[in-house]
Amino acid sequence: MYQTLEQPDDFVSEIALRGLTLHERLRIGRARKCFGKIDNYSLERVSIWRSWFEGTGGRNAWLRFLAQEGLSEAKLICLDNLADHKNKLPDWSATLGRIFDYLQQTATKSDSRLSVCENLATPLVNFAWHELATSTSRSHLRLLSSTAALEFARSLRQRLARTGNEAAQWEVLVADADQKFMGVESAAGAKSHDYFFYAGVSKVTLHFLQNYPALARLWAVQVTSWLRFVCDFLRHVSAFAYPAGGRIDNRQIIRTRDSCWRHIPIISRLETDLSDPHEGNRTVIRVRFADNDEWFYKPRSGLQESAWFELLDWINIRGFARSFQILTVVCKDRHCWIKGVRPRPCRNRKEAEDYGFRLGALICLIDVLRGVDFHPANIVGAGDQPIVIDCETLFHPATALTAYVRADDSVARTGMLRLVQKMSVDNVAAGFRAMHDFLRQRSVSQHLRRWTSRLQRIPGRNVYRPTLHYYEILQGSLAPSVLTNGLEHSLWLRAACRIDCRSTRRVQAEARALQNADIPVFRSRRGKVKIDLSEKKLRNSIATVRTTVETVASSVNNYQGCHVQR
Repeated sequence: MYQTLEQPDDFVSEIALRGLTLHERLRIGRARKCFGKIDNYSLERVSIWRSWFEGTGGRNAWLRFLAQEGLSEAKLICLDNLADHKNKLPDWSATLGRIFDYLQQTATKSDSRLSVCENLATPLVNFAWHELATSTSRSHLRLLSSTAALEFARSLRQRLARTGNEAAQWEVLVADADQKFMGVESAAGAKSHDYFFYAGVSKVTLHFLQNYPALARLWAVQVTSWLRFVCDFLRHVSAFAYPAGGRIDNRQIIRTRDSCWRHIPIISRLETDLSDPHEGNRTVIRVRFADNDEWFYKPRSGLQESAWFELLDWINIRGFARSFQILTVVCKDRHCWIKGVRPRPCRNRKEAEDYGFRLGALICLIDVLRGVDFHPANIVGAGDQPIVIDCETLFHPATALTAYVRADDSVARTGMLRLVQKMSVDNVAAGFRAMHDFLRQRSVSQHLRRWTSRLQRIPGRNVYRPTLHYYEILQGSLAPSVLTNGLEHSLWLRAACRIDCRSTRRVQAEARALQNADIPVFRSRRGKVKIDLSEKKLRNSIATVRTTVETVASSVNNYQGCHVQR
């Protein structure tokens, strides 16, 4: 992970040293001895750090953190001054150096149609595309249409803009204040835009990253992650589309993945970032080939989804009241392809009734399999078919849930009750009861036990916090004052991640993921889960469904009544 720079550039090295996180500083400065006293400026900084921890973890949280890390306040200040360790910088510093060289050698025009931060990110997008062209084969790049290539570029620009937006807005306020101080009339729109980028976008971006070393590190990491993800994606597309290893030539006809003879497909359109960024900013992509064939690309094994549709297919064969739509899942090494399905609303009352019945049956099945976090984004409505497209959280251990969810041992834990709020509760309840009765059949329960024992060997995802909570922490860490120093950025994240968490290891893992703009993800093998198919469980679950629907309907009616009176 760490390299020795043969001829370190002082300018880049200085910014990289200021952008180092606590973990990175510990890696290169753990053995350093501390001499001298802490000055008043350092005391003020330590006081701020202490307030972060005590504000989230109580009076002694700061001292507990130092003890857990084997640090003292004096050692922490020493870690903030690593000027003699320029030859031990992490790998992202090499990317940062190439970015700075690119910014110094190229000129980029500002675009008034883009936000200030999107303009600041544009030179880095151009740099990343140049790096991509030199790091992957031409045959792989030829898989992308111009529209698909633009979507990848837009995706990177949006990622960088999200992490740098607050700092950019602060710089705009400073520029406006400077404009007024110089006696220049403030002009909105294009003139104000031109004033901010008077020196050229590349030079302003260079100055911007110099002011925010922690953001410079983050942008370098995001660019590096994007490059790796896109390179892997193109390689996986090539292997998926042409499993026989045929040469990629648009004029050639070869045997493709569906065993038909036809022209080699080219990716005509992409829809990126369809999931939260995990493990190197990797997300789900919807891929449309030139023949209008659509697939979802997921940067994980997909073994859970494959097993899920295998179970539904078996249920269909056994004659369940209404059959479920089965999607094709192609599992590869650390990634998978799932056949695309287009969402569409129900066309008539019959489809709506069938949809409600199937949804109730799926809620029952997922509740029996101890699934959690099946929120609306994980279920696609295709006419009368609710289709579950993410099954990572089946057999979820209760101990991994937050306290307020762990205490609720009901069907509400699945997260699917938000889907039944505008449906006929009778249809949902009928489907729930039909699946419950179906699973109680002896032959079905035996097959289900064999299926669960096989699936439990596949590591599943543990949900320790709501995803929204992680996004709130990430957003808080992007304040301009926190991005001026990598140590402070990581300390802020460490303090924020200590909320409702007593595991030091998990706090460290969450902070390391968030400081790279990743949403943390944890996986573990599943233990044995007792399948509860009792009548008591059935009655309680249906009662919970009815109560949820009636409560939502009542609140909507009350709101509409108040609105009419006003």
